[in-house]
Amino acid sequence: MTQPPEKSRGAQTTRPQKLVYIIEDDPALASHFARTLSSHRTETFTNGIDAIKRIDKQLPDAILLDIILDGPSGFSLLHELQSYTDTARIPIVICSSIDLTDHDLASYGVTHILDKTTMHPTDLIEVVNSISERRGAVGRADSFRAPHVEGRHGFPSKAEQKRSAPHA
Repeated sequence: MTQPPEKSRGAQTTRPQKLVYIIEDDPALASHFARTLSSHRTETFTNGIDAIKRIDKQLPDAILLDIILDGPSGFSLLHELQSYTDTARIPIVICSSIDLTDHDLASYGVTHILDKTTMHPTDLIEVVNSISERRGAVGRADSFRAPHVEGRHGFPSKAEQKRSAPHA
C-alpha cells in the first residue's frame, strides 16, 4: 500500500531555477561549478564560439565566464555580447585567476568578479542567487569583489594614457 504524499504547510520558499551558462575550458572545474550550482539549470561550454551559438538559440539568466579560453578569449565573447541589446543585458560573472578590476570590465555587463584562487563554492552560489530575475538589474561597480588595480592585462591605466598622449 502506498502512502499519500505529504501536504505542504505553507507557501514554498524555493527560488526559481536560473539557466546559467558556464564557459570554462577546464572540464574538471566546469563540472565542479555545475555541481556547485545544482539548484539551477546549467550548461557548460569549453569555448566562446560554442557558447555564442547556444546563446543565439536561448538566452541564459546568467553567464559564468573564464577569461582565458581556448580560441577567442572571454574578452572577445564580452565584446560580442555587448554588440546586441538582448545579450548586453545578460549578467556576467567572471571567474578567473587573472587579477581583473571593475575598471577593466565595467562596460561589459560584468556584475561580479570571483577569483578562482581564493573563492569558496558558497561565493558562487551567493552570486548566482543574487542575480535578479530582471536581466540587467544587478548593480555594477558596487558588486565587484576584486580590488581596483589599474594598468594590467593590456588595459592602460589613466596615468599611462596621459603619459603616452602627444603633447600639444
